[in-house]
Amino acid sequence: MLDSNKNSLIVLALKDIIASDDTIEPETNVEKVNNMTKEDIVSCNSFVLEDFLGGIFLYTVLNVENRNCENSVREIIE
Repeated sequence: MLDSNKNSLIVLALKDIIASDDTIEPETNVEKVNNMTKEDIVSCNSFVLEDFLGGIFLYTVLNVENRNCENSVREIIE
């Protein structure tokens, strides 16, 4: 359902989010399909989109605490 013309923008946006997140250490495995660390992702220029999205999704499901985020969500949607 993603616009294939925008795949590179999706990857760039996710790379930027990961790179700028100071709570993630460089050696942290944040892409669970190919076992890529934050450092690997920041330095890599070529990805298999499905693996990349799936790997990051698995990381967020397993490692990210999403409770008490109402204020952050409110900022995004307003």
